[in-house]
Amino acid sequence: MRYDSKYKLSFNFDNVTTGYWYLRSVDLIISEQNDNYVLKSSVEIYAPLGMSYHCGSPVTFKNGTTELVFEDLQVEPFFFKAGSLSFSEAIDEVPFFTPAIWSGIFVTFLLALIFTWGITMIMDIRTMDQFDDPKGKTITVSATD
Repeated sequence: MRYDSKYKLSFNFDNVTTGYWYLRSVDLIISEQNDNYVLKSSVEIYAPLGMSYHCGSPVTFKNGTTELVFEDLQVEPFFFKAGSLSFSEAIDEVPFFTPAIWSGIFVTFLLALIFTWGITMIMDIRTMDQFDDPKGKTITVSATD
């Protein structure tokens, strides 16, 4: 089977002696225009040897105005094992502040602000004493009916 395509992607992996592999760049070759682009990601893509990298959010590779965006990216160098074309266990890249965390922080801040305002209003309540006669009998209210 022969595939004729005008676009060719080449992933450049690097194996450092620390036991991790790194995806350094992606080469984009456009055959119709004889253009070659070396695209780099703004985030570092790496995982331990024998494991794959997975990211659910979009990963962008750029070089100037040329962009390549992968949705739900999973990569692993040399992932062929025992005739199987499946990935190894994945290291998931999850951003520290997800939208759920940001909304939780916002709601907590809003409720704390309302609670502080309410406590401040309660502490500012003053009882009227203009009708009290310091020389007369004090007003007492019994709790029994």
